[in-house]
Amino acid sequence: MAAMEYQHIYCETLPDKITGTSKAIMDGMAAIAEKTAAIQAKLTGSVVKGTKSPAPKIQLTGWYRWG
Repeated sequence: MAAMEYQHIYCETLPDKITGTSKAIMDGMAAIAEKTAAIQAKLTGSVVKGTKSPAPKIQLTGWYRWG
């Protein structure tokens, strides 16, 4: 009888445990997604900044050093 009561209590609390665990997983995934978005934005900004400096200017600087 005690084993049946334990199973009954376990089955009643299981949905709450699943909900709590699922929420923790989703919160963790959301935090990682926010960090990823911030890193991507920073990377995009640095790429855009890098494209504003002309490449020939960099090459001329190299030629002056060797010439």
